[in-house]
Amino acid sequence: MLPIHLLGGNASNEPGHWESTRLIQIHDEMLAEGGSSWNDWRDFDLESLGDRYSYYRDRIAQALKDEFGNSDLFVVKDPRICRFFPLYEDISRLLDLDIRCIIPYRKPVDVAASLAARGGTTGEYAKTVWARHVLDAVMSSQNFERVFISFDDLIDSFEAVFGKLESFLRIDWPINPAHARTHIESFLKPALRHHNTPPELSSATEQDDGYIQQILANLRILDQSPHDEEAMINLSLLHQRLNQLSNCLVDITFDEFASRQKISQGQAHQMNEQLRIAEDAITQRQQLIEELRVKQASVDQCLQQLQTEIESLQVNLGSSRSTTQALNETLVQLQRSYSWKITYPLRIVNRLLGVPTRWVRRGSVSI
Repeated sequence: MLPIHLLGGNASNEPGHWESTRLIQIHDEMLAEGGSSWNDWRDFDLESLGDRYSYYRDRIAQALKDEFGNSDLFVVKDPRICRFFPLYEDISRLLDLDIRCIIPYRKPVDVAASLAARGGTTGEYAKTVWARHVLDAVMSSQNFERVFISFDDLIDSFEAVFGKLESFLRIDWPINPAHARTHIESFLKPALRHHNTPPELSSATEQDDGYIQQILANLRILDQSPHDEEAMINLSLLHQRLNQLSNCLVDITFDEFASRQKISQGQAHQMNEQLRIAEDAITQRQQLIEELRVKQASVDQCLQQLQTEIESLQVNLGSSRSTTQALNETLVQLQRSYSWKITYPLRIVNRLLGVPTRWVRRGSVSI
């Protein structure tokens, strides 16, 4: 069974992950409280948590119950567990769990390339982080049933790997891998292996990193024989050496932090430039809006003036129409009057003589 809150896919792993997002959150909080992080190569001391140890133990135990319920067979995956596996031993006793350890490993040069692409981690620092996780996992799990799995083998021949898991861990798969072939192949696609250094280049790189090469060589021995005593002795010595090399690794750490700072500064510069462009665009649009508002105000004023003029003209037009109508009515009445009719000959004579006609009030005489 997989966790309920499963970590989804991203650019570095499109199909998705096996980790529980809830457990990741608790693990990160615990590491931070102990002054560490997932990409810290130093040894993580659980005693640094003090009284908070029981707090995180109980939180993780409850998260396991919530994520997997009463399942008899479930998978807990998170590389961070390598750093504090004794805590999970304590939890297994608390919950009466039988732990079987599957320790996958990958060529350190490919891990370094992956971390560089994902977050800009420098090569030497990435390999040191790889060494910390691998060596902690090997040393803390030696009292448990365990099996080592090469990442390349998993991608290239998953059926053989599943058979190996079944044999070493003494478990029966709920679903026969042969029946689940289609689903497995859709997840374990070789095309999704983003970093795969050719064997000749990988070997040359391993020779340059003597310490890293020794770890990888002994891992490959345990891959074939998980109980090989000589390999375990070698890895134990390498683990002790890593814990004692803090002073020698200062330069590597400094380069890593300098690289991170450079990346952060570059990202900050890029973000500032994007903000500047956005602010300039906002300013230009605000200016355009203000110009449009001024023009709109001018247009509104012109429209108001035109509306006032139209209303005045409409009033004048109405008045003129009333006056014209009154004059027409007066003229009609005048033309129909008796005086108009009897003075018709006189008007004719006046026109012939060129004498202007003067109009006076009714009852007056026109000469």
